[in-house]
Parts: sequence; structure tokens; C-alpha cells
Amino acid sequence: MNNRTFNIIRRIALYIAGLFILALGVSLSVKSGLGVSPLNSVPYALTLVTGMDMGLLVALVFIFFLLLQILILRREFKPVKLLQIVGSFVFGWFVDCTNMIVGAGAVIENYWISLAFMAASIVFVALGILLYMGAGLMPLPGEGLVAAVAQKSGWQFSTVKLAFDCALVIAAGVICFIALGGLGSVREGTVLSAVGIGLVMKPAGRWLNPRLERLLGSGDGDDDEFCGEAVIEPEPFED
Repeated sequence: MNNRTFNIIRRIALYIAGLFILALGVSLSVKSGLGVSPLNSVPYALTLVTGMDMGLLVALVFIFFLLLQILILRREFKPVKLLQIVGSFVFGWFVDCTNMIVGAGAVIENYWISLAFMAASIVFVALGILLYMGAGLMPLPGEGLVAAVAQKSGWQFSTVKLAFDCALVIAAGVICFIALGGLGSVREGTVLSAVGIGLVMKPAGRWLNPRLERLLGSGDGDDDEFCGEAVIEPEPFED
């Protein structure tokens, strides 16, 4: 096995580990009962309304994001980005698995314990994003859509990300309000996640990113791309 092949295997392993940790963070937020992160607020709202598996709805919503990428980028959309479908279903399956592991359907009566679960969720989501993005493979469709809008509009990735998160929270709130008569998946935990994930990612990224670079190495000079998909640099890590 040559060095490049071994490097790709390590990246795939890191990518999968990151997705699992990210899914665990999502499940912990569901377990808390205080709301979920903006990116997962719409799938969770649809789960509350329809009773369908959250993992399946995560994958379907993410595929919708991919379709939006195709509409936005048109001829600039590279067919290899369709691999985001694989990542979406893997992540959705992980969400269903971690929901069972943490017993996401059970209600927590103590508010402070719920806050502790939400705090743990924020840490796991931040670490999961750092690991799966640090692998330098394909982003999930949410980040891919934000990158597509930033590419076509010329706006900064962080600016588009903020607007995207706000739109998702509003959409989730509207879905729950119309169908359930309340905000459902949108609660104080949603706000805590929106703020806290970035706050955790910045110092954690400073510590973790150099170690990931040493782990993965520089390869033969083009390992910063996977099948032509440039790695998105998470702006919260920057000074």
C-alpha cells in the first residue's frame, strides 16, 4: 500500500469518525429537549410533525440542499459533488443509531440536566465538524450549499452561513407552529448551539488542526482536494 492510498484511508476513517461524533452531538441535543442546532432544526421539526425517523429526514433535507446547489451553480456544479448524497445517508443513519444509544425519546425532567446534555451536544457537534471537515473530503450538503451561495454571490462564507442558519430556524419554527401550535424544535438550545458551537470550534480548532495536519501529512501535493472538491476553511478558526 503506497503512502497516498494510506493517506486516503486515514482521511475516510477521520471523516466517518467526525460524522459519528457530529451525529452523537445532534442526538444529545434531541435528548436535552431544549431544541437542536439550526442545521438540524428543520429535519427535527419534520420528525415531530410526521413521526418519521429523524435520520431519514436529515438525509432527505440534505439532498434538497444538494438540489439547491445544482440550481445555483448550474454548469459550475461538478458531478463528483453528488457524493454528498452518500455522506447524507451515512450521517442520517448515524443520527438514528446515536438517538437509540442516548435514548433520545426519553424525557429529562430536570432542567439543569437538560442544560448539561445541551452543553455536551455543543462540544460534540463542534468536534465532529472539526474532524469531518479536517479530513479534507466532501462537505455535507449544508456547508456545500453555503459555499455555493458564497461562490456565486461573492459574500463571505460566514455571512452566508449566518443567514442560512437564521432561515432554517425560521422555517423550523413556522413548520412546528403551523402543525403543532408551538415552536417545537426551536428553543433556547437552538440559540445556545448557534452561538456555542462557533465558540468551541475556535479554540478547539487551534489545538486540533495542527495535529490533524501532522496525522494526515501533506501527501503528494494535491491531498487538499478530494475528487476536485476544495476543502472549505471554517472561518471560526481564524483570528
